[in-house]
Amino acid sequence: MKKALNELKRHALTAISYMLPLVVASGLLIAIGNLLGGEVIEDYTQPFTIASSLTSLGVMGMELLPAFISGYIAYSIAERPGIAPGFLMGLIANALGAGFLGGMIGGYLVGYFVLWMRKTWKVPKWAEGLMPMMIIPTISSLVVGLFMFFVIGVPITWLTDQLINFLESLDESSRGVYGFIFGVLGHIDYGGPISKVPNLFADGLLLEGVLGPEAIKVIGGIVPPVGITFGWLFSKAVNKRIYTKVEEDAIKVAFPMGLTMITEGVIPIAMNDLLRTLLATGMGTGVAGAINFYFRNGSPVPSGGVFVIPAMTKPLVAVSALLAGSIVIGLVLVLIKKRITDEEYESLQNQEEEETDLSGFSIEG
Repeated sequence: MKKALNELKRHALTAISYMLPLVVASGLLIAIGNLLGGEVIEDYTQPFTIASSLTSLGVMGMELLPAFISGYIAYSIAERPGIAPGFLMGLIANALGAGFLGGMIGGYLVGYFVLWMRKTWKVPKWAEGLMPMMIIPTISSLVVGLFMFFVIGVPITWLTDQLINFLESLDESSRGVYGFIFGVLGHIDYGGPISKVPNLFADGLLLEGVLGPEAIKVIGGIVPPVGITFGWLFSKAVNKRIYTKVEEDAIKVAFPMGLTMITEGVIPIAMNDLLRTLLATGMGTGVAGAINFYFRNGSPVPSGGVFVIPAMTKPLVAVSALLAGSIVIGLVLVLIKKRITDEEYESLQNQEEEETDLSGFSIEG
């Protein structure tokens, strides 16, 4: 069971890696167009502005997301023969209103169907060249496409609608709770496999026009490195050293990375005191998520760090959530981390330098 789940996750992550450039580019185009006063073009026979063309181009890109996620999941499962039927399943999902979730399910179904065909179907030697180019794409698209249209398409659409309605109908207190939980789960392992699940969920909702979870994802990706930097500054203010020299150097790298939403810079710092750091960053990202969701801030752009805050629906809320979450992390770290002695501060630095020096020598030398 665990092996099967890991395989499903691997295929999804492969598809996401192909999809992310489209998501980022489309989101930024929408944001830039909206900031310039653009609107989605309804009639291309009438005059339109550059700003509206940017907004419309971004919307076109977002509409491709079900096809992208479906096509590249199928590609990850069945390689090249899965691409065409995978893209077609994504187009069906988009047409039925099943969106991102429908695209994922369609990609898995057609991908494994194509894989089964490749492994089990035997054709005459003269037809072998037709298998990847005509037989497999046509038959798999026919079979799985009809299954999508007449069997699972409507239930998936209903499920997607119910999820959106549930999120939009939450009262204020519930929004705060859900925002806190989403903020914690979305960044609990600093960009690792656990956080990718809720963040994928946010990307899917973005396609359906629900922008709140995406704002939690973006701001939450910035909060841990900024919060750890605040902890370093606060520790200096109260004269309680909590980081070694090596960790301080790592913070100087993690901070600018964090501003661009690269949370992984926190990992080498967190690993030296994992439980305390996880507690602090979990509280901080939870607070940031609660503020974002409670005050209904949304992001039309799924990535980009602080540079996309002006494009959010409520930039001041985004900044407030970022500062509040980061301050919480900084204060908690100063309170719960142990004081580092002068010897520990220097000895770990010396150890690091010795390891670096020794790395240049082989055993034979």
